[in-house]
Amino acid sequence: MLLGATHKTLSVADYGAITTRGRPAKRPVTVVFDGSEAAQRALGVAAQLTRAGAGPLTVLLVADSSAALDALRAQASERLGLQPAEFREAVKQDMSELIRQVQSSRASCLVIGRNEDLLTPDNIERLRRQPGCPVVLVS
Repeated sequence: MLLGATHKTLSVADYGAITTRGRPAKRPVTVVFDGSEAAQRALGVAAQLTRAGAGPLTVLLVADSSAALDALRAQASERLGLQPAEFREAVKQDMSELIRQVQSSRASCLVIGRNEDLLTPDNIERLRRQPGCPVVLVS
């Protein structure tokens, strides 16, 4: 599901049509990765988007403690294989701070797994209004 910049919900397949018009985007595709199954699927979708030319990949590692970040980086790196990615770290971040990080990176899109703790109804509404880029929600 795609939220945000279009002000309507689109399928992930429609996202490719939006991003491939004109010049390819050079801004990063940013994915939130917390190690959950949904985050692993989101990482896979983000990797597909970057391979299709949507931009470089930025993985935002989100954990409850600094100690967990190294394990998350290893897990994401293993899943990506040889695909290059920039890693950023966030400890105990709320949705507002995650959105600020996405905005500061000038992401072309944000890919996030459907995580019930992170995607409350209020946070989904924030994602529809604030990031300044499309948001791909992966189930």
